[in-house]
Amino acid sequence: MKKHLSATKRALGELRYTYNERDISSYETHEFKDILLSDKANIIEYVQNHAYLKFHIELLIEKLESPHQLKSFIESHEERLKLQLQRVYRARCDIVHSAELLVSPALLCANLEFYLKHTLRRVLDTIVIDTHIKSTQEFFKNASFQYQLLLKDLGCNKTDEFTHCLKRNVMSF
Repeated sequence: MKKHLSATKRALGELRYTYNERDISSYETHEFKDILLSDKANIIEYVQNHAYLKFHIELLIEKLESPHQLKSFIESHEERLKLQLQRVYRARCDIVHSAELLVSPALLCANLEFYLKHTLRRVLDTIVIDTHIKSTQEFFKNASFQYQLLLKDLGCNKTDEFTHCLKRNVMSF
């Protein structure tokens, strides 16, 4: 969701949208989420001539206004991620066990590089920010706990944990 908020903020910034006489792209992601919800009518009007952007902003607002839709979106993202990792693992098994490659090696390497960089960046950022986390094992336990807390909060029709994750910059989906 952070990726969608950042992309929307960037697109509005390119269109020179301002809020309180300040460029929209200068706001933090969690601030932009609040602006998007509070100023949605003006934003939709501003992008009226940009149908594709308008469509995506309306979808984003719809998800942000409903904790249950937000939870469904996050769970759907988790499922797609699991399927992608299974495809990567199947390709690895094909290579190791049968010396065959059924997928494009360039695509496989690109996917592996993306996931490795993303995971490593998140681990290192977290270890620097949260000095009590001393190992990758602790990192993954903590991330799992935060994720479950987020889903529980959204399931109870609350967005406090979601906002907290955006503020701490621990969310990357």
